[in-house]
Amino acid sequence: MEEATTGDRAVFFVDVDHFVPALFLGFLGSLTRTFIQAPAGRNRFNVLEALNAITDQLITVTNETHIKAESVCDWLR
Repeated sequence: MEEATTGDRAVFFVDVDHFVPALFLGFLGSLTRTFIQAPAGRNRFNVLEALNAITDQLITVTNETHIKAESVCDWLR
């Protein structure tokens, strides 16, 4: 962190989220199990985000296909 504060190195907190447009049951106050019909398919909205630990700058990369190791490597470059 000392090198990051002097500008010699960058430190990021990185996370990936995948949002699916479908219904999900959480906890429900019922004694019987209830199923809800959800749309078929695997449509997803992917978000790769990184927060600079020193400057609080947020960098995001989004797509509707996949975030794989190649995507992360491209972002790092």
